[in-house]
Amino acid sequence: MSQDVQATETNRRQLRQIIAGLSDGVILLDPDQSILWANDAALAMHGAAQISDLGSNAKAYAKRFALRYLNSGVVPADSYPINRVARGETFSDVLVEVTSAADKARTWVHRVRSLVLVDSRGEPESLVLIMDDVTDRASAEQRFATVFRLSPVPILLCGAADQRVLDVNEAFLDTLGFPSEEVLGISVAQIDFIDDKNARIWLFAALEKTGSLNRIDVRVRRKDTRLIDCTVLADTVNIQGNPCYLLVLMDITERKRTELELVSAIEEAMKDAKWFSRTLIEKLANVKNVNSPKLPRVSFTDLTARERDVLGLICEGLADKEIAARLKLAPNTARNHVAAVYSKLGVHSRSEAIVWARERGLFSSE
Repeated sequence: MSQDVQATETNRRQLRQIIAGLSDGVILLDPDQSILWANDAALAMHGAAQISDLGSNAKAYAKRFALRYLNSGVVPADSYPINRVARGETFSDVLVEVTSAADKARTWVHRVRSLVLVDSRGEPESLVLIMDDVTDRASAEQRFATVFRLSPVPILLCGAADQRVLDVNEAFLDTLGFPSEEVLGISVAQIDFIDDKNARIWLFAALEKTGSLNRIDVRVRRKDTRLIDCTVLADTVNIQGNPCYLLVLMDITERKRTELELVSAIEEAMKDAKWFSRTLIEKLANVKNVNSPKLPRVSFTDLTARERDVLGLICEGLADKEIAARLKLAPNTARNHVAAVYSKLGVHSRSEAIVWARERGLFSSE
């Protein structure tokens, strides 16, 4: 036996010892395309009890197992990963569905990559197929895709890094009135369907920081410029190893209309808060909290101590002059504090400030 043959056999024996216990499946081939060896993981991924069940070579393997690309048809025999590596090709992340020809009910999904080991002269010495069993993951992704497509609620999937739209469902296109070619591959900022630019920037900044968002109210603009009040639920998902954002839009236009009617009623009552029962104000303010939970964009602790005092007095029904007198402030100073509270809370009136506070259980009556 020549030194080269001995060296090759030694290298292969050492290689087998190294990979025998790996969870990745490994099939070792000779440059003449014969299957030399496979570890237990590779056998299990083919439902095989022994190496001979895989076939004696690449050609025999192709007769025993039928391969398909996920969602894109049959893999030609000469494009089987085992045939490609037999030709000395190197590749990675080839996703194939593998079915036993003897038992078509037995199917696996493999993510396959190749490795070509060369000798001292640079000639192929051993050809290696390395595979992961991603059957469960692929099944979960297919279920996700089905739910995504059939959901009656608008859903958008975009890349986390660039916010470029990867996919939308039919409900999204129907609700917003966009054709798919004006959405797919375009960034969320370019589509510009979130009416408030600052709200969009805030939404994605918060999503990047927390990974998920629950019920954030935004106003969405259709292609025909009609506005729709929506609440957004968002989460971070991994699609083929890449982080993506999944946004679900729920139309709350009717709920918003009800809220506006409520605010209007409170405004009318607040015109003369001295006779209007503070307890009744609280009850009115709490009405919309029953069916419209919402993640606050600002916390009570984001207010300064003085602004918290001002908000508390607003909730007591005091006017600006009365707040100034209670806190021993100049009227203009009191008005500035009230304006600062409105700005931080994102509200525009005393009644909206009261609703904001009551939703969070603040300043409840004893």
